Amino acid sequence: MQKRFVVPVVMLLLVAALAVGCSQEELPVYKFGYGFSSHEGAFMMAAKAGKAISDKAYLEEIADRQLYRLHVDGKPVADFELVTVTGGNQAMQLMSQGHIDFATGSSAALMAAVDKGATMKGLCPIHTGGIAVVALEEFPADNWEEFQAVVKQSSEPVKVGYHSPTSAPIILFEKAVQMAGLTTTGDPNNKDADILLVDLKDTKNLVPAMNSKQVDVWVGPSPNPEIAVTTGVGKVVLDMKDMPPKGQWDDFPCCVLSTSAEMIAEHPDIVEAVVQVMTDAAAYTMENMDKLVDVMVDWAGVPKEAAEINTVKYTTENNEKFINGEAIIFEALQATDKVNEDFRDVKFEDAIDQLFNFSFIDKVLGK
Repeated sequence: MQKRFVVPVVMLLLVAALAVGCSQEELPVYKFGYGFSSHEGAFMMAAKAGKAISDKAYLEEIADRQLYRLHVDGKPVADFELVTVTGGNQAMQLMSQGHIDFATGSSAALMAAVDKGATMKGLCPIHTGGIAVVALEEFPADNWEEFQAVVKQSSEPVKVGYHSPTSAPIILFEKAVQMAGLTTTGDPNNKDADILLVDLKDTKNLVPAMNSKQVDVWVGPSPNPEIAVTTGVGKVVLDMKDMPPKGQWDDFPCCVLSTSAEMIAEHPDIVEAVVQVMTDAAAYTMENMDKLVDVMVDWAGVPKEAAEINTVKYTTENNEKFINGEAIIFEALQATDKVNEDFRDVKFEDAIDQLFNFSFIDKVLGK
């Protein structure tokens, strides 16, 4: 009697296990590219905090920093494999090659990629701010006026390092100094320019390049300036918002959430859910910056002291200030010949629909 009872129960358990396994296997799997900068803090918060942020749309951790399950209205709808990237330029390359489906990264990299024929779209901002110019402690400047004086009085070009030619930090820095009347060059043989721009290839090379005197200063994204300050290797000479003209660079955009044209066309429900997750995570992060400190320390390996002085503002609001900021980035790319194909002579207002799709964030925000 007991044997006859045990066998059916075992069979039922096996069938149930197989059913669960099959249902999980049927979930589509998408790849999400991201980096370890503070600009992407809200995304890391979304992955770590999960349902604590919202039960409408959230990420469930399946494998730490590797695999996350997207839930919408109480149901699992997709799995996301996380792919680490060195910056927006690599993210756009991977997306254009079909290797990733979503990414966080600079809008400048997005613009440069679309200029060359790529078809991805920016969906919404993910933050504002978080860009600074850093130098060794002995560098004789602590504000814009002093920096400008040092540059003008120097007998040779002041060397300014950056981590990627399509990164917002260098594009905005170059735009700002040129507006202030300083000249820039990427040619080390040009001794007449005020500033020599040096491509350091990666954020990990920023501090070593300064210590070795390869560059005099560098401009980069958070948390690199904060790390330089709290570890005693440098000081912040300029925050982006302090550069001229005053007020133009306050709450300036940099990184956006992007996705492929295929995702928008074939899986708009997933795209909307991801935008919802990012929007809720941005709001939650701003209300829980102490929790973000723990996330940045644990996930991104940022020293606690550096994470605690993070000044990035997290938002997905595609407001007028965001649009105006993107127009400045676009025009700066044109001026420095970093967009020189499809967008060579195109006005931003004529290119915006080719670069961005705001229908998802507008719906999420109830516009």
